[in-house]
Amino acid sequence: MPVWKRKPLPALEGLDEVQNLFAPPPGLTVRFHRHQPSHEYDGYAAIMSFHGNMPDGSGGKAHGRFVASSAAFWRTHEDAKTLVVDFRDLRYRWGDSLIMLFDRIGRQFDHEWSDIGMQVPIKLLASDNSAGLYSLISDKSVFFDTIEDALISCRADMGRYYEDA
Repeated sequence: MPVWKRKPLPALEGLDEVQNLFAPPPGLTVRFHRHQPSHEYDGYAAIMSFHGNMPDGSGGKAHGRFVASSAAFWRTHEDAKTLVVDFRDLRYRWGDSLIMLFDRIGRQFDHEWSDIGMQVPIKLLASDNSAGLYSLISDKSVFFDTIEDALISCRADMGRYYEDA
């Protein structure tokens, strides 16, 4: 039986990259990230980033499904309670396919948070490159400028989760 070793591929400062396990649609790539085991946020959040181009409108349907499936996979794999998705390097202008991310995560995991009246915390990072997200998602409190800021918010959510559990 082969022995698999994870090599750190720093794509985001302070995080290790984990090998891509999916075949993405054309023009889209995903990177899965994790903190070093000793990091204070280890286990709180599944962190991932998307890169490339998202086709406009219904042309991005397969891309939206891929984003949603990748997020569900990584959150499960990491056994995390929250999700941080970095779209800063994804060109996204318009369309509603990325809403599948919220639908899929909600259907699959909201039961974990429903006892305290919350949905799964999903934190997003966007840029001018992915500005279409700002018109797609009305709740601006899900957007953060840095991974660190998103993780601080995840940590606060986790405090509430454990306090109310």
